Amino acid sequence: MWQSCYYSEDMNYTVSIRGYLESRGWFLPGTYTLAGGDEWGHLAVKHFVVANPDAIKLSLENIHKISISQNGTVFGSGTLDINLAHFSPSNGQMAVETDYPNDTSVYKTDFIPDSKITPDGFYRYNFTITSKNSEDVYGNHRIEVSYYPHMTGIVAKISPPS
Repeated sequence: MWQSCYYSEDMNYTVSIRGYLESRGWFLPGTYTLAGGDEWGHLAVKHFVVANPDAIKLSLENIHKISISQNGTVFGSGTLDINLAHFSPSNGQMAVETDYPNDTSVYKTDFIPDSKITPDGFYRYNFTITSKNSEDVYGNHRIEVSYYPHMTGIVAKISPPS
């Protein structure tokens, strides 16, 4: 005797698109849409912006400031100078995202309102990374800065004290 079984379960798979394109010539600056689908008719759409590489300039300063507290917490800090070309306040905000070292997971994201950016587009961002696990502090941290529609990134290397 044949019996039917009705069972359903939602299946999903997530793809995260992060980072930036380092090679000029693939895409001109502009807004693009990436679409993908599968054989069952599911569709995923991702919009992204290829920014003018000169729209945001980044410069790292003092990234070798390391300290360890009495309870074993490790602190790594530095300064990132951000210059926005053609800055015009628009009641928007700039996002600064710092990743864990050598990884793609986000340590933290800070949002800086237009009112904190100088009229010439300059902002000094002081970052501190703290953890009781030194592997979360020492290494190469990717820092991404975005101010619509532009985004760029830089790597801040925090080394253990010698």
